[in-house]
Amino acid sequence: MPALALALVSALSWIASCATVDPSVFDERLRTATFRAYVGAIETQFGGLEAAGVSADDLRERYGSRAASAESPAEFYRVLSEMLADLDDPHAVLRVSPRFWQAPVAEPEWTQFVLSRGSVWVGLPALSIRSREELALAVADWTRSFGPRALGDLEPDEVALFLRRSAAFGGPGGIAAAREPLEWLRLRRIDGFPVETPHDAELVVRGALGSTVEFEVDLEGTPVTIALLRNAGVFESEVGEGSVRRRLSPIELAELLESRNGRARFGSGTLVSGRAPLSANRARRLALLQSAFRRGRRFPLIESEAEAFGIEAWRLRTPEGRRVAYLRIERFEPRTSGSDDSDGEDVVTRPIETDEGVKPRLDATLRSAFRALDVTGWSQGPGEPIDAMIVDVTGNAGGSWVETGLLLSYFLDPGVEVVPHAVESVSQRGNWFFRTRTRARQFLARANVPWLRPKQLFVLVDQNTASAGEITAATLRGVAGAKLIGERTAGAEYSTAEFLAPDGSVLRIGLSGGMQPPLGSFQGRGLTPDISIEPLAQIDERIDLEAWRATFRFVALSKALEKIDRDAADVELE
Repeated sequence: MPALALALVSALSWIASCATVDPSVFDERLRTATFRAYVGAIETQFGGLEAAGVSADDLRERYGSRAASAESPAEFYRVLSEMLADLDDPHAVLRVSPRFWQAPVAEPEWTQFVLSRGSVWVGLPALSIRSREELALAVADWTRSFGPRALGDLEPDEVALFLRRSAAFGGPGGIAAAREPLEWLRLRRIDGFPVETPHDAELVVRGALGSTVEFEVDLEGTPVTIALLRNAGVFESEVGEGSVRRRLSPIELAELLESRNGRARFGSGTLVSGRAPLSANRARRLALLQSAFRRGRRFPLIESEAEAFGIEAWRLRTPEGRRVAYLRIERFEPRTSGSDDSDGEDVVTRPIETDEGVKPRLDATLRSAFRALDVTGWSQGPGEPIDAMIVDVTGNAGGSWVETGLLLSYFLDPGVEVVPHAVESVSQRGNWFFRTRTRARQFLARANVPWLRPKQLFVLVDQNTASAGEITAATLRGVAGAKLIGERTAGAEYSTAEFLAPDGSVLRIGLSGGMQPPLGSFQGRGLTPDISIEPLAQIDERIDLEAWRATFRFVALSKALEKIDRDAADVELE
């Protein structure tokens, strides 16, 4: 979900050329009007141009002629995606127009992108790593029964069959089963575009189903170019139809194409297997890291709300026996039916309904959690007070701005009237000859909740902590003295809005505003933890990042528990 679901959907009709543009004809006038609309929205609404080191004129110069001369929708949206990558905005999203893009937006064979040691790494199933020549031979083998036609000319039923064959390539289970382990390679460029962040890679790698993409990577220290097929990807409903968005495997894409043609859905079978089981060594490692939870006590919360927001409340013990309140919150927008957590905040689906048929709310769940945890400052909490508190927002990609303010209000001094984060937007009125711009700024008032004063406060973060999750971490460090433990965060400081362009595509970007004094900006840079945790690399520079991601939360938690004991020992020595 966007950090702020503002209904700022605009056709950007102030572009003069839009008046003569036919939105159903993909010609130069439509491409030019759409490009100008994108740059206009970025110039007037986006707050991170200075942080990104670019200007609207830079964007016009770099991408204007390429966008106007693009010969196909795929090429046109590729240019727009590269332009968005220049913004260094983890919120930036392009939803291509359903008028010109009939197939789901596709990604190459289950790619995963991670930032490690200052470089972007791409994880690929070993079976998918091929040269362009090898990939061409594989595609020819898969499509041989369809005759001499190109892949893009296949009928939906034939494309579905092709996807099944591509998924099954390499033996039973195919690509789906080959997702673990992945080969992790240092990524340099995608189709010649230099990639600097995982978000850049995700923007650029998407394209037309069945097309190929080239990655320039380092393989055992040697630069090589590999080619992949876009046979797995993202399905999105048209704007205004509930905005359902899910990542789909080749088999799931095949089922989607078949269901659209009235055919029966294909059974799960062996080709739709999930991730491989954990190895014995990894299972033992996870069990060891989870020992703090085995020794702790989990408090029951309002089930529907706790599940919707991914909230857990635990009373834990440090190795030295000190009492710790642990609160995990995975999202600031209720989990939605049919959502896929791997997409973080980009998933926009219908909200789960409780038994009463209403949208889950965070307020009651937080009240019950803090009362159970008995954080210092809650006068009627049962049991012994805690020695420290840990707030875990690892993997929290954001959600509702209002819900974020509700959590932060528990840690704001009663004399603080507003949450130190603002949202700015610009509206334009008038005609072509005379226009006025009005800038509006919104603040969140402090909620009427108890003021919590834990003796020590720690916040667990990782590179997937973004938007509302980052606002939470930055505010808790700035106003409540919290220490951040984990990885550098994503760098998505602003709340977001969406804009409808003349061609029917949708642009999402961060609005102006952001953190307010005395707190500093982190747009495009992220938050640097007070205690950093870096993944280990093998000598040949391949990283077991799957194991690292699976255990990161527990590694960060163990560091926090150790820090609590060390700080207490230092105080005792004094």
